[in-house]
Amino acid sequence: MKRSIVKTTSGEFLNSRYNPNTFNALDAAILFIVFLAVEFAVGRVFTHFARAYIAAHETYDYYLLMIIGTLIPQSLLFVLAFFYGKIRKVDYLSGGGFVFKFDALNFTFAAMLTLGIMLAVSPVHLQFADDVYFIFYGQTYGEYAAALSEKVSGNLVLVFLYTYIIVPLLPAIVEEGFYRGVMLRGLGQFGKGFAVIVSSLCFALMHGSVEQMLLQFILGLAIGSVVMLTGNFFLGCFMHFMNNLASVIIEVNVNIADNLMEGLGSVLEASSLIVGVAILTVSAVYFINLLLSEQKRVLGGKLPKKTAVDGGKVYALILSGDSRTEEEKTYLKTDYRELDGKIDVLGGGEYFCRGKVWHFNKRSGEKLSKILIFVAVGASALLVVLNVFI
Repeated sequence: MKRSIVKTTSGEFLNSRYNPNTFNALDAAILFIVFLAVEFAVGRVFTHFARAYIAAHETYDYYLLMIIGTLIPQSLLFVLAFFYGKIRKVDYLSGGGFVFKFDALNFTFAAMLTLGIMLAVSPVHLQFADDVYFIFYGQTYGEYAAALSEKVSGNLVLVFLYTYIIVPLLPAIVEEGFYRGVMLRGLGQFGKGFAVIVSSLCFALMHGSVEQMLLQFILGLAIGSVVMLTGNFFLGCFMHFMNNLASVIIEVNVNIADNLMEGLGSVLEASSLIVGVAILTVSAVYFINLLLSEQKRVLGGKLPKKTAVDGGKVYALILSGDSRTEEEKTYLKTDYRELDGKIDVLGGGEYFCRGKVWHFNKRSGEKLSKILIFVAVGASALLVVLNVFI
């Protein structure tokens, strides 16, 4: 069937790799449900073999099991998000509409915000973890860790690989691609606040750990808010990396301090809390001011509201219909002209730009999307409970 160009829009193309296509809320819900089902099934199989391995050995390589246990869900996340993005014609590392660039000022305050959350929330997080372990297992987390260490042996290379490379780096890329690239962008059709809160809740529940849920949810809120505000997906990866690395360094330093002098670790934790609150406040004020300044420019007419197409020289909407006119044929062959008109990309359709046809996904149905989203959240919460008892 022949197609003709009927409408155009213009703007400044961000870079040659920029793909303005985006996920919708239904994409986010479906992909999360699929991941939950696959991860639960694979996780049960891994848990069975891990328990059999532990039961058969007096001591075992704890970090080898942890590496395998980390690579499995991370690989599932990557494969699902990457190939689903191919099907939906959306970039894996952006989710449509985000950019991937370095910004020194925003990166500095993003690092401060991440470190501030880690230092300020850690005491509450650790106490929460102790309470959870005592309720469900009859012992504190510290007692559980001490008992575990008696059976644990580990190759130093694997210890370093797991602690300082796999844990900080892999989730910072894979989980951000899924929870900010897919879910945050997809849920954005219901509003930025809804997208940040629900994607953060899914992010916290996905880890399947009751004792980590508080810190993971707060971290998710911070990362989601910064990415949504700046439109820079790279910031989310950086903040996630900073959090994972900082948590390891802080735990190691506290243990070293306690070994050097009894009570020194507690002093270090108290000092960290004061520093954490201070830098958390400064960084939060920076991003709040950034948000307010952007809103002022929007209200003042100096900055147009962003759409899912945040760039592109000229997008020409292509519809099935009559043969192209000579003028339209000439238009395709010549340099792009500045023509008036706007497009609703969430309305879907095909657009021509830079010698390539772009396909924009439609906004998904509100009722079905929200039903599946809440089903996904409920299912992930149920899996967290099952992980405690299974």
